[in-house]
Amino acid sequence: MPIVSVNPDGTVTIARKSGRDKKTVRPEELAQYNPALLEDYNKFSEEKRTLESGGIKPSAEQEKQTTKLSTVEVNVNELEKQLEQIGGTSRGKLGGTLGKLLAGATGGEINPDVADYEALRKALIGPLARAISGEVGVLTDRDIARAEGLLPKVTDSKKLAKRKLENLRSITAAQKGVVGGGLPPLSSFFE
Repeated sequence: MPIVSVNPDGTVTIARKSGRDKKTVRPEELAQYNPALLEDYNKFSEEKRTLESGGIKPSAEQEKQTTKLSTVEVNVNELEKQLEQIGGTSRGKLGGTLGKLLAGATGGEINPDVADYEALRKALIGPLARAISGEVGVLTDRDIARAEGLLPKVTDSKKLAKRKLENLRSITAAQKGVVGGGLPPLSSFFE
């Protein structure tokens, strides 16, 4: 299913090569249909940014960083979706702690949504730290701790989890500005 158009509202229309079975989806959903669609979308977005910046093509390193940040955006949306699936009794300080304990002790038999969310959250710490700091080498404990603090936990209140997700989106958007030039490195705000 190739991309037919990128719509003004930010959605993407995809269809079969024959033009049939058109679907309008959010960019973060593209990988569910075909991982290559996300790559195509990122290339299109890159070309659009190049045109908007007066035709100055970003360096290979800038393109790589932009791709990392786009991946973080997709992951944040998936994290939010999974967090919403966790029931209200498995959230907050008491419910989240109990939910994590039960999920861990039973191998996810009890509270599988909590176990699944925690696995995804832990898996995103490294890529998030790399995308935000621009690090390519070994991550330090401080890099990992900073990134982990940005990700919502099941023990966070719903309000705090929502704010953390909003902060992640803001940081990612700001970091994309850094990649394009004009802003100081975002990692300088965390020192």
